[in-house]
Amino acid sequence: MIRLEFKTEDLEEQQTCNRYWRVDEELNFVGSVKKIAEEQGLSVTKMLAKIRKHCSAFATGISCSDCGAARELTSRSDFQQIKHLVGTSCPGMLCEACHTEENKRRRERAEQLATERAAANRIQADRQKQLIVDTFSNTNVCDISPREISLELAVYLISMIRKCGDEDLTWLRPVREEEELLSPTGEFDCRILDALYKNRLIDIHPSSPVEAVDFSDGQIKTFNLTSVAWRLSLGRSDAEIREFVSELESIIANRDWPGSWEDNWIPLWKDIALQECVQYLLHNMAERGFQFNPGKKTKLVFEQMLEYYSVSQGYSFIWRAAKDAADFLVRKQVSRKHAANTVITGVQRSMERARDNEWDVKHFGRNFECPRSNISHVLFSSVLRMGDSGFTDVLGQTREIEIERR
Repeated sequence: MIRLEFKTEDLEEQQTCNRYWRVDEELNFVGSVKKIAEEQGLSVTKMLAKIRKHCSAFATGISCSDCGAARELTSRSDFQQIKHLVGTSCPGMLCEACHTEENKRRRERAEQLATERAAANRIQADRQKQLIVDTFSNTNVCDISPREISLELAVYLISMIRKCGDEDLTWLRPVREEEELLSPTGEFDCRILDALYKNRLIDIHPSSPVEAVDFSDGQIKTFNLTSVAWRLSLGRSDAEIREFVSELESIIANRDWPGSWEDNWIPLWKDIALQECVQYLLHNMAERGFQFNPGKKTKLVFEQMLEYYSVSQGYSFIWRAAKDAADFLVRKQVSRKHAANTVITGVQRSMERARDNEWDVKHFGRNFECPRSNISHVLFSSVLRMGDSGFTDVLGQTREIEIERR
């Protein structure tokens, strides 16, 4: 059942090999390896090295299913593992050479499939790019003058242009690709883009990346507001677009506000202030390992807080509540979710105590991880000429904003 091929003419060495590989009728080895080594006056390791040097062993009842060669054995244990297959059909058993060849064929096939998939993906991507071009090549021009749009849309538009616009205003880069913030939060970014898009002030650029668009049945299904590129829909030519933007910038720079703008800065101030509080809250929660999704309760508490305190003072309440929640987590061994849910209640309670006792609440500076956004710069610095007072001033107690008219 085991065939030997000798690599030496020495009969004594051949006899040692025969003794090592000899099996009985039940395919069990005759004699122990240790005893054979002792008879040779060698250690087991040295004896096995001599046997591998002087002969090769093959299981004659087990052959390669590919080339038919007998299975080469490396040791007694190797034979013990496969002896039950002697005399049986083993279609999946390959010799070393055929196994190497099979692995080579598999690698080549895998490389071929990968090449074919890459080619198919390129073809699909090219088709999707062309579909984006065909769908968004025609721009729906917004027939409106700069003096007719609301202050909210004007601030949104200028913020978007300053953040994402190229030099000749032919396109607006995807918001997600820019390091500078359009607004304090991603949720506010989407609201800004949605408002500009629905009011036809911007349109999707045909060079938008395929990854920003979802396709279904060969058609565009949805797109990601912050991942697509945009273009301005403010005129039928580049010159008209530049003229529109120039006039809008002039209205802001000269404070030549349309009458409809006069009181509209108040809700926009509130919105930016609230979102800056949400931004700082999320930063503090993440810094302490809390997962938190601000909802209606958070918005309500922050709205109440901003009636009496500035954003910079609100930072103080938020920081303290987040710190107390982290301490509560460690001290009481509660779940992270439970600890996180105490933060907004903590903000509300500390704010009410400070208000009722007329405490002087500390002003925090802007956090490096929560930089000032473009929309804050446009509203407070460009439109209201207040610098960063929107961060440090309380809306209900701020100075009257004088509007100079031509």
